[in-house]
Amino acid sequence: MSATASIDTTQKVTASLNPTDVNNLPSPVFNQKWTVIPNADGTTGDCTLQPSEDGNKCDVISASDATVTIVQCVANTTPDPASPTISDTGIVAVGVAVQPANTLGMSFGTPQPK
Repeated sequence: MSATASIDTTQKVTASLNPTDVNNLPSPVFNQKWTVIPNADGTTGDCTLQPSEDGNKCDVISASDATVTIVQCVANTTPDPASPTISDTGIVAVGVAVQPANTLGMSFGTPQPK
């Protein structure tokens, strides 16, 4: 199951890797590569990716418009770049930021008989 997150256009979210082996024990991965991949309709979201130095985390920075971005990380199972890879994906839905209210906007309806 893919990880999911919802943010608005003023936010970012951090994706984190927690790789484990077949016994569910922590296991290192190498040469992590974070990318945005196409949605089912062929479009890609507009979020920006900023991977950490060690590659185990990546900030997903919202786009300026509402969009859905599919983030993928591919990593090698050993330090050798030619070794087998494993991958995982996550979905980030960006909604339009809701600004805080600055007025109540009171109004009165049309007068009616009592």
